[in-house]
Amino acid sequence: MKKFFLQAHLFVILFFLSSLPYIIMLKYLPFQVEYLYLFFIILLLVIRIGLFTDTSLKIKLGNSIREELRVELGKIPSTNQIVKREMDHFASRDLAFSINVAIILFITALFGKF
Repeated sequence: MKKFFLQAHLFVILFFLSSLPYIIMLKYLPFQVEYLYLFFIILLLVIRIGLFTDTSLKIKLGNSIREELRVELGKIPSTNQIVKREMDHFASRDLAFSINVAIILFITALFGKF
């Protein structure tokens, strides 16, 4: 569960960008749009592929993870510790995306729009 909190802010941002607008559109849109849930799932996939590729994220996270581990451990972290923390960040990021997709599918089933 600690892994998820590494990217909790990403989950909240994704929720406000995808799940919440989807709920609002289902509830208040005066006309029905078929396959609206697919639009929001594809939106999440585009965000995941376009903005959060592993290589670009690894470069951004490199120094911050090293510094975070140094403060946490009180010594210079080993390469294994850095790689493990990077993998934790990647796993928590993917979990945030997956939970948002699951929320969209659950809301779709709740409203009976499949």
